[in-house]
Amino acid sequence: MAPLTKLPDELIVAIFADVAYEDIFSLSKTCRHLRRIALPTLFHTITVTWATTERKNRILRNHSVGLLFRTIVQDSSLAALVKVVNLRVKDPSVYRLFEKPTDSYITPSEEALILKAVEIMAGQNKVYSKGIIFQDQPHLSAALLLQQCTGLQSLSIHALFLSDGILSHMIRMALMDPEPSKCLPWMKNMRSFTVEDGWGTPYLKQLPAVLRVEYHDATLLTTLQLLRTALRPGEVHLILSHTPNLAVLELDFLRPSSAQTLDLEILGLALYLTEEKLVRFTLRHEVFADEAVDVETLADVYEGTLCSLRTFYALTHLNISLGCLHGQTSAQEAPALADVLPPNLQQLTINDDLWGFDALNWKDCEIMEALKAFLTGERRAGGAANGDTDIKGVAWESGGEVGWKVATPELKEFVLDSRLRGWVYYDYLEDSEIREELRRKCKEEGLKCTFLFDES
Repeated sequence: MAPLTKLPDELIVAIFADVAYEDIFSLSKTCRHLRRIALPTLFHTITVTWATTERKNRILRNHSVGLLFRTIVQDSSLAALVKVVNLRVKDPSVYRLFEKPTDSYITPSEEALILKAVEIMAGQNKVYSKGIIFQDQPHLSAALLLQQCTGLQSLSIHALFLSDGILSHMIRMALMDPEPSKCLPWMKNMRSFTVEDGWGTPYLKQLPAVLRVEYHDATLLTTLQLLRTALRPGEVHLILSHTPNLAVLELDFLRPSSAQTLDLEILGLALYLTEEKLVRFTLRHEVFADEAVDVETLADVYEGTLCSLRTFYALTHLNISLGCLHGQTSAQEAPALADVLPPNLQQLTINDDLWGFDALNWKDCEIMEALKAFLTGERRAGGAANGDTDIKGVAWESGGEVGWKVATPELKEFVLDSRLRGWVYYDYLEDSEIREELRRKCKEEGLKCTFLFDES
């Protein structure tokens, strides 16, 4: 059998795809030949997580992270291999790392190297004094790492890194530079930019500045996820005005009860900016109580209605709630699904965001009335549904026009995702006979039907 080193490089790379990272690292230390082949795999994706130890809630400081950043800064050939960077914060206890000075893990012998890198990425500005640099551990680490990774294609970063700190200062300085790409070369080849914010904080308001660094760079983005964001629709419009080539867009709003209503009309105007090329679109919305109020009793959560998606010809996968689609329009006045969904849709997911909120006031019978008209062509025997009617006692009759066959003839699968608030209508959704009946009817029409809900 031929030794590993005699195999073609392409075959060795394929083998590495099924080998644990630690084993590839060990192989890279056996000879120069395997090291050369292993390095692109070893440095392709870098994930750093700031967390706390379980004992006494102490901040976890990993010296190997400091060594990694030093290696990347020292060797530009290794930095060029980095394609994906994930900078994560595991729990809220780490907030204090971003709020007050901490001991640096950077050794004195590395000081000159770090200062030189900072000068390159930010120019000679007094704000980058030695004292500030070494009191700003997470921001410095992120800034130094990103500055070297000129081949970066995907970045996932926690919103805390976009709050005040060296990284945000660096971005603002770049905005004032006549040639911002010289200050932020890591944005040049970016294809995907994800900002994660697990606690609903407003730091995402810094994001438009990031995307505004250089307009033609932003046009390269094809995927954008704004997760658990408190952004206003107008700010989303600002972002999307600089990202016309998005094919995948995920908007996940997490808004406090004290905030203004979510303006769906402005959001619709923002969405129109992606009309020609958007392929996959997810829109989620959740409200949490930041004051003494029962969020389910709020009188208003939406303003206006979202735009019709009938002109979104490229859109094939849609995940949305009836609330986000129709706003606070009553079930009796809301347009049929066939009148608003994109014509080339292949998969439709209706999620359960804000189910049971007084502002929406769609009962289970009314929801099923809208779904059946679209999916199976069934109507409620005896006329339109009464919201007070027990859904289990409703009789349905066939013979009507099947909405999806006319409006979205490419549709292959319908998903009802009620895992978040399905308990509101649990007496109905837990009935396996009702679920199976809808699945059977959809199958007869040539459509796959899937129910997702929490059975615990």
